Amino acid sequence: MSLGDLDRAVRDYQVSIATAGDSELHALATWGLAVALARMGNLPEALQHAFAASRLQFPGPDGATSTALDLPSVYFAAAHEIHYYRALGYMAEAVQAEGKGVVRAALEAALEHWGRYLQGARATGDRYLDNARHQELWCRRRLDALERAPRPAKAAGAGRR
Repeated sequence: MSLGDLDRAVRDYQVSIATAGDSELHALATWGLAVALARMGNLPEALQHAFAASRLQFPGPDGATSTALDLPSVYFAAAHEIHYYRALGYMAEAVQAEGKGVVRAALEAALEHWGRYLQGARATGDRYLDNARHQELWCRRRLDALERAPRPAKAAGAGRR
């Protein structure tokens, strides 16, 4: 993926997922596949993989759990890259979530990470800058639609005694 060959990256991640000998490799390859698919413009499939990857939890200090992105062995060559992954994870959560408040919180978190990614990407001339802007716009449109959605009407007689 770092070379910009997304077709090959997708194939490599798919092979890695199929042959991973441990859950950490499986999770990291799933995250990588999600990002590569998103960068290719296949957002629906990307979000499916991001959701699956975000659900794979690993033990951390003090009994806390975290995703593979938080493992001590994981690093990103460009520091802002982590925010692309996290933003996709929150977008996936928003798609899967039920309840306006949960969806809103996930979209707001995704937008926060897109902002942080875009800040770093602009500074480095990142090749995926336009792609990330489209993902950010996806979040903004859904958040705007959520805010414009009518509130459910109260049931007749609700609140009366």
